[in-house]
Amino acid sequence: MKYTELKEYYREKINNQKGMFFAFNKEQFEEGMQKIGLDIEKINQIAKIGGGGYILKSEVKNFNNLVKEQQSKIKEKMLNDYNFARGAIKYEMFNIEYCYNESDEEVLSILSLTFEDLEKNKKLTKVFLEAKKEYYNEVY
Repeated sequence: MKYTELKEYYREKINNQKGMFFAFNKEQFEEGMQKIGLDIEKINQIAKIGGGGYILKSEVKNFNNLVKEQQSKIKEKMLNDYNFARGAIKYEMFNIEYCYNESDEEVLSILSLTFEDLEKNKKLTKVFLEAKKEYYNEVY
């Protein structure tokens, strides 16, 4: 499975999470509350999850478990499947426009990795450097 396929798999699971909606203004928030069957007065039953997302407080644990599962699966594949890792690194470099900020830390963070992970895994370090070189060859 490619990185983009794994991301899409979890995106669908997360977006189909029970009691969740996204809202970026008052009207969308009211529509979201209606969608999950709550009156606007029951706002105390809703938790913010970031990025404009809201979820029933009763579903926060399930949501957090799903996010942790996704991060764990990505990290596992990054550490054990170097074609997956190279593709993931390049994808995120393009996604964050790496050529402007050159933040290795940001790329690693998105992929649930740290510099310590690179230090412990020389093959992953090699793949990271190869992906960075390929990225720059494609950008410039």
